[in-house]
Amino acid sequence: MLAPLRRCSASLPRALSCAAIARPALRSAPLSTPRFVVSQSKLAPILSVRSFQLSARLSEAAAAEAPAQEPLITQFADLEAKGLVHPNIIRSITAMGIETMTDVQSQSINEALRGSDMIAQAKTGTGKTIGFLLPMLQRIIAANPELAQAQRAPQSSHYSRRYQQHQRFSQTPPDIQAIVISPTRELAEQIAVEARKLTARTGVIVQTAVGGTKKREGLMKIKREGCHVLVATPGRLHDLLSDPYSGVKAPNLKYFVMDEADRLLDAGFFEELTNIQAQLPAREEVDRQTLMFSATVPKEVIRLVRQTLKPGFQFVRTVKEDEEPTHHRVPQKAVVAPLRNSHTVLLELIQKNLELNRQGEGRPFKAIVYINTLKDVKVYFDLFMKLRRELRPASVYGIHSQMEQGSRQRAADSFRADETAILFSSDVTARGMDFPNVTHVIQMGLPKQREDYIHRVGRTGRAGKEGEGWLIIPTFERRELRHKLKDLPIQADTSLATAQAGVETEGLAPEVAAYRETIKNAFQMVDPDNVTASFLSMIGGFSPAAGAKQDMIYEMNDLAIHTWGLPEPPFIGPSMAQKLGLNRLDGINTAGNRMRSATHREIDYDPNDPFGLKTPTAAPGSTGSAYGRGRSGGYGGDRRGGGGFGGDRRGGGGFGGDRRGGGGFGGDRRGGDRRGGGGFGGDRRGGGGFGGGFGGERRTGQGVGGDRRGGGSFGGDRFNRY
Repeated sequence: MLAPLRRCSASLPRALSCAAIARPALRSAPLSTPRFVVSQSKLAPILSVRSFQLSARLSEAAAAEAPAQEPLITQFADLEAKGLVHPNIIRSITAMGIETMTDVQSQSINEALRGSDMIAQAKTGTGKTIGFLLPMLQRIIAANPELAQAQRAPQSSHYSRRYQQHQRFSQTPPDIQAIVISPTRELAEQIAVEARKLTARTGVIVQTAVGGTKKREGLMKIKREGCHVLVATPGRLHDLLSDPYSGVKAPNLKYFVMDEADRLLDAGFFEELTNIQAQLPAREEVDRQTLMFSATVPKEVIRLVRQTLKPGFQFVRTVKEDEEPTHHRVPQKAVVAPLRNSHTVLLELIQKNLELNRQGEGRPFKAIVYINTLKDVKVYFDLFMKLRRELRPASVYGIHSQMEQGSRQRAADSFRADETAILFSSDVTARGMDFPNVTHVIQMGLPKQREDYIHRVGRTGRAGKEGEGWLIIPTFERRELRHKLKDLPIQADTSLATAQAGVETEGLAPEVAAYRETIKNAFQMVDPDNVTASFLSMIGGFSPAAGAKQDMIYEMNDLAIHTWGLPEPPFIGPSMAQKLGLNRLDGINTAGNRMRSATHREIDYDPNDPFGLKTPTAAPGSTGSAYGRGRSGGYGGDRRGGGGFGGDRRGGGGFGGDRRGGGGFGGDRRGGDRRGGGGFGGDRRGGGGFGGGFGGERRTGQGVGGDRRGGGSFGGDRFNRY
């Protein structure tokens, strides 16, 4: 009764597949073929992406030439009228205000109701969640008619309380009949929310099992309430199924869905997916329908298809071959600026768009700001939370992988519901998450992979609405931008006044000076631990071109001093510097403020220099610079003019070598008692030595722990640090 759809290579019409393609792997298999698990040993060589797509085109041509049949159902009410879906499910759909199916829904629902295994190539934000949930629920209700009606508590208040108490302590054995696997916690929770809406008028119970939540509490909820549909992330699902004491099994499994299959494989879940399927009942014993949804169909996905789906599986493609992808359709702009200006550039971009909204221009500003490292997400979120008054009426949210799942979900739900908002996020929201009406995607720094950039940009310009992408990168990533994203329609933007502002405040336009002052003042209220921790994470988060790592260090140092307001760049241990390949670079603070140089470099800037940096000059009377290219008196080399970390330190106390002039850590310590000249132990209230000491009370000296109210460094109380 249902019209044939686009079919994959394994289900081409027999005449077409035999005539057009000679590979045995592409032979047709009728839907009545006995169902069994396809093991890799029984598979023909894995199809290439090209042959897979060629097969789809051939089958589409065959379907077009086939005799006219009943058209696809496109109205949800028609599914009820034709007796294909239970009325209670359709009533829930109607209550959600949905009447007409999207292309993805009409094709996937019609095909899935036939009982075929299926892979659907569909973009996120096209309604595919309902596309697999509705057939799944209908299959469960068809096998369990008693679940078609919602279970109601007794109406009497007395009996209602007794019923609730009974439910609280009773256990309902889970009867898992459907499993949906999602690559991220947020997407799993989003799917579960949709599933609960669809099951509101039925007795089907939906549960989640995701990382970031307490396993024991989740198990108790499943055992107490029961479970028919389990929406899970791969790691937690494998943990539950492989734990003999969890009590979570699926002997009656009828429906198995892998959403965002390409991302599941990108995240390295292939082994988990294989192990999960090994824990499920064999198909020879319990038949199940398997559905896969994927935005792209690379060779890794094809491998999973051939290993997972039954012969005769269907290929539903809703992405037209000639359809222009989002990352080619959405306007994209790149701003190249010294790293010290990145926060002011972002603030200017946000405030200018908010001002346009106040004047009644454009759609309400709703932006996702993607940041490459978790620690930097914390810093940006903390910083812009301090600027909420300047950002009104926009709300500010943050999401990253170290947040508790409940906090992440609340932030995602609030951002989704808000009309004007800013979300600072790591890549956990870059795929699969559906955030409506996002007008701007802003990326701070180049992502590690080209695909990450594309998926991030795909968060805007959705559902036919316009959006735009912005990329704000430091100058040392400019060459890498041309290499990594060379064929994308990215236009250079010079409209933001703060981008090329020099470090000196004199001569700055009032608007630029105001932006800079706002950012600097806000940084004084940001958690200093997060700021210093983000410094090291940046080294792994940036993508400098070959030979540009030295420029990266210069710009990071400028950021720390001129934007964060630190007296010197954060400390990087010598061993860590060596591991990161920084030990031969200038400007690395491997001594920290435990061993302050006798002088500090005065940094001068040249606006005509693409990196904004002139040759550093030393302060009058100094013997060398602290952070720059010369190392005499700095953090390495010969430091006779000022205490340092290594080498000959005859002029001042240090960490090693000959320290005849002052107490130190090793070597000749003829200064004797360390109380007045610093050292490694004893009472160090007077300072000196290893930054004022290594232990004890350090109220007036710099150190590594304890109470550092007078200017401590890496731990303890830092009241006067920033």
